[in-house]
Amino acid sequence: MIKPTLHEFGLTDSEYKSYKALPKKLEYTFMAVCEILVALVGFFLAYANPKFINIIDILQYIWVGSVIALILGILLNVIFGNSIISRHKLHSQVSAYEVALLSYQRTQEKYWKSLKGRDLEREIGNLFFSQGYTVELTPSTNDKGIDIILRKGGVKTIVQCKGHSGPVGLAVVRDLYGTLIASKADLAILVSTSGFTKGVYTFAKGKRVQLLSLNNIIQLSEQLHQL
Repeated sequence: MIKPTLHEFGLTDSEYKSYKALPKKLEYTFMAVCEILVALVGFFLAYANPKFINIIDILQYIWVGSVIALILGILLNVIFGNSIISRHKLHSQVSAYEVALLSYQRTQEKYWKSLKGRDLEREIGNLFFSQGYTVELTPSTNDKGIDIILRKGGVKTIVQCKGHSGPVGLAVVRDLYGTLIASKADLAILVSTSGFTKGVYTFAKGKRVQLLSLNNIIQLSEQLHQL
């Protein structure tokens, strides 16, 4: 699979960088506008009640006003920022490029090896979701050895994901098999981006346990990209 380029989507490097910088620019703009408005209100209050304004009052107002302006700027950015960005003339081109780029990255070993913990679980979940599965990510703590629960055609599958630096060993697949029995699921899948020891393959043979290696993950990603 060939890595997509900005040029294919009618974009230049400067246009892409400018678009990606837009959220921060909007945030700063909203905060600056709020700062100005708060300053104007302060000026009005000082003009209307000059005898009650002293240096302490001014310093306190500046501090409180800056905090209020910061909060208002962030809130305005949250409320209106995405709407403004979605109307940008480059939005559709950048979105299409980034979708294509992510599809490409999902076919690369480096991408999958960079994922750990919850990020890996989400991406594996997305992979199965694209295949028509109902996907449920379990809580990040007290997950009872199950990271993902898949359902399709009345079949319940439990998934455990490992992004270790070395091959997954026998103890892990044994524990997963025990979890499979205890949970009364139909199938278990053990995912490892760093492979499995020989003992894992021997243990899983003939059992309701499937092993999903990095090569398998990439193959699935490539198949989905071709659809």
